[in-house]
Amino acid sequence: MNYVWELIIKAMHQNVDEKKIHFGVFNRKTSGYMELSSVSFVSQEMLTEDMVSQVDVYPYGRFYDIFYKWTSPGEDNPQYDMYPEFDEKLADILMHYLVRVDLRAGMNRREYHIKFIEKDIRDGVFGDAAGFESFSITEKRCIAAEILNLYTTNDYMSCVKRTLNEIFPRLQILNRSGEEVIFYCGEAENEDLCKKIKLIIKLFMPVNISTAIHWEYTYGVIGESKTIKLERFII
Repeated sequence: MNYVWELIIKAMHQNVDEKKIHFGVFNRKTSGYMELSSVSFVSQEMLTEDMVSQVDVYPYGRFYDIFYKWTSPGEDNPQYDMYPEFDEKLADILMHYLVRVDLRAGMNRREYHIKFIEKDIRDGVFGDAAGFESFSITEKRCIAAEILNLYTTNDYMSCVKRTLNEIFPRLQILNRSGEEVIFYCGEAENEDLCKKIKLIIKLFMPVNISTAIHWEYTYGVIGESKTIKLERFII
């Protein structure tokens, strides 16, 4: 079955605004074997605004008790189609709520705490969060989870390293004589990555520790000829 929550998760991964998704349960063009319309949104590589502007839903599978009498004409529903616009809006709100219940099913206390921290970051509780929305859904969860770990362990270096490894698989952290912590990313600098690493450093690193970011090249290492090239290492 093509579940509604699968569409929402796909939209979240593609940063599609959930508010632009409108669910319809009246005059639907759906199969009784599928919760969503016959077009499989989950199989679509990219979602477009046209795809999600009106999503037909078959609600009588999992939500029979909620929708059957209300959305079906008959003696049990004498007010059917008297307020079509109101009914459509209310059905859309209900479906969004039910999807949220789906997404939270099975969450433990830690998962709720992670969600609360994500919200706090977006709301500026940890300071200016410019660039946070450019992270993927997986990266956002990783940041929030490591902040929770930081509260528990106070080991900021391990937390920041695990977080940055999600974005920079070749990351190395160098400690220069106890004076400065250097983050060597091992890839080319760009504006998006620069915002991400600066935000992570601001969230995790103590303010009294000096930091520097090296991108493609860092200090030459004796015995590693590929790191010691003219104009390619920092003196």
